[in-house]
Amino acid sequence: MTDQQDIENRIDIDDAVGRLPDRLRCVVLLYSYGYSNNDIAETLGVHRHTVRERLEKAFSLLKNYT
Repeated sequence: MTDQQDIENRIDIDDAVGRLPDRLRCVVLLYSYGYSNNDIAETLGVHRHTVRERLEKAFSLLKNYT
C-alpha cells in the first residue's frame, strides 16, 4: 500500500467514524485508544453490556459506511 492509499483509507475511516451518532462514536474512539469495555463503562457511567452493544452497533454501521 502506498502512502497515498494509506492517507485515503485513514480519511475514509475518519469520515465514517465521524458519521456515527455521538454515543456510538465516543465508545469507538475510547476503544480505539485501548480502553477496555469496563474502563469505557466507568468513564461514561453506563453498564459494560451497554458498551458492548454500542460497539457492536457502531461496527455494524461502519461496515455499511465504508
